[in-house]
Amino acid sequence: MLLASSIYAAAVPAFWAILFFSKRKKVRNVAINYALWFFISIWIIFMGAIADYNQFRELSLILLFFYPFCMVAGPILFTFFLYSLCLHPQKLPQWPYFFFLIPLFQFLISAYAFYIYSPTDQLKVYLYDIIFWQKGAIPHELYFPFRVNMLTSLLFIAGLISAIIISFYLVPRITRYSIQDTTYIGKKRISGFLAVLTVLAFLSISAIIQQILISNHMLIEWQISTELFWGTGWLAIGYAMLRIINIEQLHITKQDQKREISLQQLIYQHFENDRPYLNSGLTLDQLAKDMKSNRTYISKTLKEDMGTNFNDFVNGFRISFAKKMLAEQNDTKLNEVALQAGFNSYSTFFRVFKEHTGISPSEFTKYNLLKISI
Repeated sequence: MLLASSIYAAAVPAFWAILFFSKRKKVRNVAINYALWFFISIWIIFMGAIADYNQFRELSLILLFFYPFCMVAGPILFTFFLYSLCLHPQKLPQWPYFFFLIPLFQFLISAYAFYIYSPTDQLKVYLYDIIFWQKGAIPHELYFPFRVNMLTSLLFIAGLISAIIISFYLVPRITRYSIQDTTYIGKKRISGFLAVLTVLAFLSISAIIQQILISNHMLIEWQISTELFWGTGWLAIGYAMLRIINIEQLHITKQDQKREISLQQLIYQHFENDRPYLNSGLTLDQLAKDMKSNRTYISKTLKEDMGTNFNDFVNGFRISFAKKMLAEQNDTKLNEVALQAGFNSYSTFFRVFKEHTGISPSEFTKYNLLKISI
């Protein structure tokens, strides 16, 4: 029964890993990659649990080589999964990947402790005393791998606690993002995120309790029940993660792509018809609100499709307006032209005008008067 429950706990993350791997080629979402590697890590961890609980000594020794890295990297991958959803459709910045130095160093230390430092004959005898924190049962020369194994468990607990804290930090952000983006399936996205967070909280609390209470004297019934609980938990969290990714994909296919095709045209129409650039306080957020869109989509369209950025695009319309005004109303003061064109000050107007035309506003006026007289 214990073997069956252990296989169940390991088979579920393997199932989700295979599913996310097959889905990665079909769905354009970076969160799938984090979900895939997260479940691969979980699968390795619970393959180790199969070996440990059922006394498969050789398999335990082999998996112990990968186990520390997966233990510490698992919470990091899950946090990246949640963060990538909040940043969608942007890519995760490069600096968070430095957090993988923690599991990397732990992996190197663990490999040294168990495969180089420890006497092989003694390690095989006392392996499970080390794994199950039975310090009193192991010889003094194996205290180092014992402490390393304990450090791995403590880092795993710290990673889970950090993931919970970061998740609670992300709740307001993902809620605000969904409310601001009127094209987004806000309620479904929030409910999916909260479902993932709820299952994570239950699994994390149980993991912390299990790591603290685990011992070689654990009742067989308790071992079976914990494995069944974990397997069911992975079923729930995998479904919640898949559901929220499907919501992301639904947004892209039914809303995003349709808008992205015409967003460039919509921006031009808005600027030509409504002339928002005449407002000196115009911001990217305000433009997104006026167009009932999202600042990320507008910024992406300006950069990738139109080859410019928000400030340059707005200033281009302002300079065109100012040039037309100077050509039609020669007696208008330059300060007034600057303010009416949407600039905060004449100095900014002067600098931007010269950048766009190569001459100053006064020189443009003189050239225009000369042209008229001729």
